[in-house]
Amino acid sequence: MVNEEQETDAESLQIAGSGRVNGGTYQSVKIAGSGVIDGDVTAESISVAGSCTVEGSATAEEMTTAGSCRVKGDVRAEELRTTGSCTVDGSISADVLKCSGSQRVDGRVNAGYVKSNGSIRVKGDLETDKFVSEGSFKVGGLLSGDEISIRLGGDCHAEEIGGERIEVRSRVDRGFDPDELSERVERQTRGKRWTFREMGIDIDIDFEKLSSEMSK
Repeated sequence: MVNEEQETDAESLQIAGSGRVNGGTYQSVKIAGSGVIDGDVTAESISVAGSCTVEGSATAEEMTTAGSCRVKGDVRAEELRTTGSCTVDGSISADVLKCSGSQRVDGRVNAGYVKSNGSIRVKGDLETDKFVSEGSFKVGGLLSGDEISIRLGGDCHAEEIGGERIEVRSRVDRGFDPDELSERVERQTRGKRWTFREMGIDIDIDFEKLSSEMSK
């Protein structure tokens, strides 16, 4: 494989273009283009823009990916942010996990805060203090958190859900508009009266009057 630009030292690792390097401990890792890291990598920050494969585990204070990234081991980070496609063959342990693309985890996820605006797939359990989803998710095990907020935006599935507070909303949450409802009722029932006397109930419903009262 041809390396267009590759810099490695005790402080940082940078690949611009295409490159393959050994794992290790660095202050920062930056990959712009296509890169492969053989073995485990540890750094204060890991940034991927393009395509990257880590043949081991990745540990960082902050890890961001944009494009296509695969980690064949575990990911441990204070903050993990992914856009595009990110696959972790192992498990994820993070304080914060934010996904706005497609995230797949073959193991389990343990994080303080998880927010997904795209798609997240976890084969094992997903344990967090707070889980916010505005896209789709699939958890093969237990989805648990102190607070779970789900805005349905696709296929949402978990084998089991447990939490102190669970909120599920539709993608379009317009609320209740009494004026709109009364107008719709009036249009559909103008001039009609409903009676329930044939059911033994002495009640007549005047929908014109009902819609007028509802508008108030």
